[in-house]
Amino acid sequence: MRIGFGYDSHRFEKGRTLMLGGVMIPDHPGLAGHSDGDAVGHAVTDALLGAAAAGDIGQHFPPDDARWKDADSMELLARAVELIGESDLRVCNLDVTVITEQPKIAPSAQEMVARLAEVLGTALEA
Repeated sequence: MRIGFGYDSHRFEKGRTLMLGGVMIPDHPGLAGHSDGDAVGHAVTDALLGAAAAGDIGQHFPPDDARWKDADSMELLARAVELIGESDLRVCNLDVTVITEQPKIAPSAQEMVARLAEVLGTALEA
């Protein structure tokens, strides 16, 4: 068993759509970033890559590469799942902590859990 730890932080930017855990959060400015700015998706991607000793999100999806401009972070996460799969590793469990004053996460939490489970290929329950 391997355990990874991922962390990500972005500032808010008016005019962008807020994506967290693959879910659009309405009525709130989005997060700045080269891709869609999904800090949850980025942190999970980093955790998986770290657990597999496969580098980090910036190494695989560099912000100076035009291919990743406005990319869907769930697609980046899916690619990370493929990369760790090449090492015969798979995700068994995921725990995510989101620290934010706003927006409220609870109304979208279950949808985020379902979206992440879908991309990771894991069951919703243990």
